[in-house]
This record gives sequence, structure tokens and C-alpha cells, in this order.
Amino acid sequence: MYTVVIVVPFRRKSEFVGEVASDWGYALKLLRDSFSGRFGKIVVAAPEIPLGDGLIGNQEPYALHAEEDGISFVKIANTQWRARQFWKNYFKIRKQLQQLAQDTDVLHTDMGNLYQPYPRMGFEAAWRAGVCTVFVQDMDIIQQIRDQSRDKGLPGKLRAEAYAAIYYQLTRRVAARADLSLLKSKAAFGRYAPYAKNPKNFMNTSFSISDVISDKAIQEKCTAVESSSPLQCLYLGRLVDRKNIDHGIHAVAKARQMGANVEFNIIGQGPDEERLQAKAKELGVADAVHFLGSRPYGPELMKEIQAYPVFLYSATIEDTPRALFDGLAAGCALASYRTSYTEEVVEMGQHGQLAPLGDTDALAKILCDLDRDRSRVASLIRAAGQNAAYHAAENWYQRRAEWTIEAYEKHHHHNK
Repeated sequence: MYTVVIVVPFRRKSEFVGEVASDWGYALKLLRDSFSGRFGKIVVAAPEIPLGDGLIGNQEPYALHAEEDGISFVKIANTQWRARQFWKNYFKIRKQLQQLAQDTDVLHTDMGNLYQPYPRMGFEAAWRAGVCTVFVQDMDIIQQIRDQSRDKGLPGKLRAEAYAAIYYQLTRRVAARADLSLLKSKAAFGRYAPYAKNPKNFMNTSFSISDVISDKAIQEKCTAVESSSPLQCLYLGRLVDRKNIDHGIHAVAKARQMGANVEFNIIGQGPDEERLQAKAKELGVADAVHFLGSRPYGPELMKEIQAYPVFLYSATIEDTPRALFDGLAAGCALASYRTSYTEEVVEMGQHGQLAPLGDTDALAKILCDLDRDRSRVASLIRAAGQNAAYHAAENWYQRRAEWTIEAYEKHHHHNK
């Protein structure tokens, strides 16, 4: 049995069926397929969403059947719990995780957070039980914490630094004990690899090999982009404040003031949508900023975004969005602020231009330059298409599976 202890929630539909957000459901099936039955069924221990219908995490629900799909769910907490309720149930959760650890071959966790740390509790239960462990660090959380506290004043920064210091020490300890540490991004790898027993740098992508733009579509896209029509920019993801999508709107407005023929298309929904629409109207670009609503993740969405020549990403907080790789697969040039992660993605794809963090004037100038040099856009589109297949989800999951099996065999060899 392969057990995943994680904060990503599920919703119970019946005794044998659980629902999750569509991208997580797809990822779980990829994980299952990558092992070709080596560890049997997959069990996901996670917080449970109350009964109901509708979207999960702003995505269409994805149903998984314990018997038919070989993926089942175990409730270890309630998504409505606050920290106090979690700690009231601490010993019950600990006992449950200890039982899961004793019944599994491999236990897979991330760090979660310090206030409701059941992923780390799952790891500790597995380590005490002598079970093979896989630890995943999905981004450089320390840098993200510092970025988020940038404007919070001295008390907020001090609290953030205290949290970051504890988080860092606990993560170091887990990485040192884990049989396999999957560290996403050069920043996370650089921070923890020196202390990890078995570190691997990996990318957690979502797109399939079949989603990669074809050579014919690349040629058609390059021909189209060299016309005089507006340069269409794309954002794909949740509309939330920390994504700083308003910076992208500002950059488009400034670029248009400088004479650029650019438009901005936003696929996604979220609590920031009304504010962003108001911002586009305030800046006089409501007719050039198009809010297209959300889409279920899958082949149809990937086909749709192939129509856009430029992916515009303006977050100022360290993050590792899989949508950047979706843009790579769709043959999109990347115009973005420079963060550790966007720099790494551009190094992989050779398909982007980066502006100093938070500098909307510089981001606007990139858009102007791309609009005026459409042949440059075409060359970036070709580079994206040529470099995408290596990063398809099937390929990364296969690498992960090979590393996991190797770690499992090594673990059992040392514990004989």
C-alpha cells in the first residue's frame, strides 16, 4: 500500500467514492499508473470537506472509486477545524496515523503547516514504524513566507521570521530522515539538499505528453503571431490577491500607452475578480482585458491556450505554479517578473523574458518589445514547443516512481 498524508482535501460521496479537485484527481491517477501496481492500492489520508455538491477548490470535482480506481480516502481531520479543534483531536489523529503507517509499504508526505501538522505527524509515524518515507517540498516556503511579510511592518516580519525559523528546522530534520526527498525548484533544493539523505530535484507538472503543441500547430501559431493583430497575452489560474494579476493589468495598460498592440486574457475565477475588473476599468483598458471565466483542467483547456502567444505572469511572491509549464506545453512565450522559480523555468524552456520583481514599467517594456518584434515571439514559441515534452507529467511521474522504488529497495536492504 502507498499512503499519502496531505492537506489537500477530499469530499466523501459514498462508502467507496471520494471527490477531489480535478487536477489532484488526475495527479493521483498518474501516481498510481507510474508504479504499475508495485505497491498496490493508494490511500489518501486528508481533511474531509463537509457533504455537498459543487466545485472543490474552484475546480470541477473528480470522483475516484476505491475498488475501480484503486484509490481510497481516509478522513483524518475536518476542513472546518481551526487549530484549537485540531489539537483537541491530536492523540486521536496520531493513533490513526500510526495505524496507517503500520499497514503501508511507502508513506508520502509534505510539510503542511505548523498549526495543523498532520502531514509531518504522518511522516513521524512512518519513521517510528520503520516504513519507507517519501517527503515532498513543493516550493521554497521560507522565501514565500518572507515575501508575504514584505509589507506587514516590523511585528509582522518578526512573526514571519519566527515561523520560518521553526519551519526550516523541522523541514531539515524531515529531509535528513526521509528515504527520498523530492525538492521542487532549485531554491528548495539548494536550501535542503545539503541535509537530505536522498534529495532529488523534480518538477510537479500537470500536462500530458498528448497536450504538447504539435510542430504543425507551432508553425501556424508563428505565422499568425507575425501578423498585425493584437498580441494576445494569457494568465491562467486562481484570481487571488497574492498572484498580483493587477500588476499584469498595469503592465498591459502602460504598454498600450507606449503604443503596443496588446491584449490580456484571464482564464480563472476567484475572490479578486471584481477588484481586477474595476482596476482594468480604472486604467482605461477594460476593452483590452478579457475575463474568460474558469475551465476544467484537461485536454480541451490545453488546446484552448495554444491560441495565445504570450503567458503573462506577474506574481511578486515566490511560488511554483504548474500553469507556467502548461504555457510551455502550449507553446507560449513567457513574460514575467524575475523570481527564483520563473528564472528556472525560463532556463528550462529558453522561452521567456524576465523583468525585475515588481517593476511594472519593465514588464510593460517587455510587452512592447515583443509586440514590435513578432519574429522574436515566434522564436520563443518554437523554443517552448521544443522543450516541453521532457516536462510532461508522465515523464516526471516515471522519474519519481523509479526514485521511489530505488529508495524502497535500499530501505529494506538496510533494514534486513
